[in-house]
Amino acid sequence: MSQFIILLALAAGNAWLWTELLLYSQNTLLLNGRWISTKRALEMSVLGADDYLLTRGALQGDQLHLEAWHGCNELIWRRPLKPARIALSFRLAPRADLSVLFEKTARGFSGLRFSADPRTPSLFFRAGPEGGFLSAQPLPLPASPDLWHRIELLFDKDRLRVRADGQDAASLPAAAAGEQSFGLRGGFGRALVDDVSVTNAAGLTETEDFANRRGAQRALAVHAAILLLACGLAAALAAWRRRAWDWTAPRLTTALLVLLTAGAALHLFDRLYWSGLPLAPLSRPLAGPKARSAAEWVEALRHQLCSGWYALAAGLRPDPRQALARDYPGRRVYAGPVFCGREPARPPKLLDETGLRDLLARKKSAYRIVFVGSSQTIGAGGRDLSDTFFVRTHRALCAAFGPRFPIESLNLAVSGTSAARSFSERWGVCRNFKPDLLIVNFAANGRPDELRAGLRGYLAAARESGIPVLVVKEAFTRAAGLQDSRDGGITERLASRHLMVEMAARTHRVPLLDLHSGINDPGSADSGFLWWDFIHLAPHGQALAARWLAPKIEGAIRRAARPRATSRHR
Repeated sequence: MSQFIILLALAAGNAWLWTELLLYSQNTLLLNGRWISTKRALEMSVLGADDYLLTRGALQGDQLHLEAWHGCNELIWRRPLKPARIALSFRLAPRADLSVLFEKTARGFSGLRFSADPRTPSLFFRAGPEGGFLSAQPLPLPASPDLWHRIELLFDKDRLRVRADGQDAASLPAAAAGEQSFGLRGGFGRALVDDVSVTNAAGLTETEDFANRRGAQRALAVHAAILLLACGLAAALAAWRRRAWDWTAPRLTTALLVLLTAGAALHLFDRLYWSGLPLAPLSRPLAGPKARSAAEWVEALRHQLCSGWYALAAGLRPDPRQALARDYPGRRVYAGPVFCGREPARPPKLLDETGLRDLLARKKSAYRIVFVGSSQTIGAGGRDLSDTFFVRTHRALCAAFGPRFPIESLNLAVSGTSAARSFSERWGVCRNFKPDLLIVNFAANGRPDELRAGLRGYLAAARESGIPVLVVKEAFTRAAGLQDSRDGGITERLASRHLMVEMAARTHRVPLLDLHSGINDPGSADSGFLWWDFIHLAPHGQALAARWLAPKIEGAIRRAARPRATSRHR
């Protein structure tokens, strides 16, 4: 009898363990469905936007990782609510931060920033819709690194009470009494969130532990039935072969112990290591010109096997592409040409081949500016085309010069391209547009020799064609501790690229605009949410970049080009 009880216990343990392993194998934010990822909602897409939703790194260990896939992730609770209480647990690595967002409406939002970085204090802030701080009040909020903290936000009629680790931490004025959104946003450092609890004004509470429970009961029943059936068949086979129960039971026990041990080892390896690797076979198909690593092939095989297993055992087969198309915008812009005409109120145009051909054939009647670069220049990180610093800069220039000096701007940037490839593919279009000013913005992409060759090509060709040039030093964040898995420190790598850009501008005697220093100025660096990753600007960053660039370009036009352009337009 005791052997039978042991066998039942082992079978039950295996059924539970392999169900947990299966559920964890499919645990993604897209399947979770309770949160909207702001990055993926952008028309001007950025690094890791799909990967953060589709892969398991965001929920490794059944905890929310806001630093996964290049950091700076923002998640908004899908259903707006009138909150009475919001509670959550979090843990920060040194120099990491977490912002809890609330009172989020079309007019802006408020938030509490918990910071383990001595350079950026914990604070209560109010921000505009773009993410720039309208006000910021430093607060002594607990954020000791590598420790778990529990916070509660208690919403009264006109006050917000903050409790941290069981103690009253702050009492703040509340702004939005009606329905609002609640969200979470991290920085570049490791920020973990768990055990979220949201209570609305009616007293209804929803909890979030970031574990996958979809199809759990069916999967557990299927696994238990399979194990019991296998044990029954093994016992029947042993009886048919005239083996005694005392001979059969130990062997079944050993088999179930081996299965339990193997499952436990596999589950621990997956939770603690494999699921956190940046492997994305769904968003980067394995069939393509670029060779994929062995780990990516293994992850693709694991995904196919586990999704099929999930469909059979749990009765669910998530279709990531259909879910993305249903919940998020379908059109995303990765490359130009993008054209802004002389009427700044009109929306920018993403040109196809016919539109570009018509534009180049049109008689020139305005001062023309061309931008060349890669993803930062096309405006990756903007909510839409109109939100990019390119369009903002064009509109600021139009406002500065007025209708008597019309301006047209053309953006020929391509995400992911190198300077050398851009020159070989885009210089002909640039020349045929007959620009009065060329703005070149490269640094991050391609090999160093490609950067040097591309810059040399653009600057030499522009000089031969008599086109004035401004070289822009591509901006990137100065957040400490950034690491790139392939090339070492991002900060050091891009700093060396900046030296190449400076040398090219000095060699060809063209003006250099240091956008990098402008964005990272102490007055701007902590003025709101600037970045989506190490190089792509969030909406507030786009606005700052345009605010910094537009006067510099205006000055260059007034000093060097306006007399010639004005006489030409008479």
